[in-house]
Amino acid sequence: VSKAYFNLTVCVIASALLSIPYSFDKTGWLVGVPLLAGVGFCVDYPLLCLGKTCMKLEVYDYQELCEISFGKLGRYIQALIQLALSFSLMISYQIISAENLMGILRADWVKYA
Repeated sequence: VSKAYFNLTVCVIASALLSIPYSFDKTGWLVGVPLLAGVGFCVDYPLLCLGKTCMKLEVYDYQELCEISFGKLGRYIQALIQLALSFSLMISYQIISAENLMGILRADWVKYA
């Protein structure tokens, strides 16, 4: 399970990194650099706050942090949201892969049909 999760994470991160040049092409350097820095801050700051909270409470598990903060119901809701997010990411990845594969197959096989 951990290898599958790692592979899915790498695929999502790789596709995001590969889209950065396209984004810079459309926005230009003047808008692209501050926008990228702003998005980086918006992602990084909550993670830093989450890490400090976990260290202060001596909690090493996100599910446990949700349980401390919101009770048993919070832990169950977090697990459900995490499951839905993982499942939707896998579905999205399959759809994108299928579209790319159909584009490749259509381009190569149409010539020989």
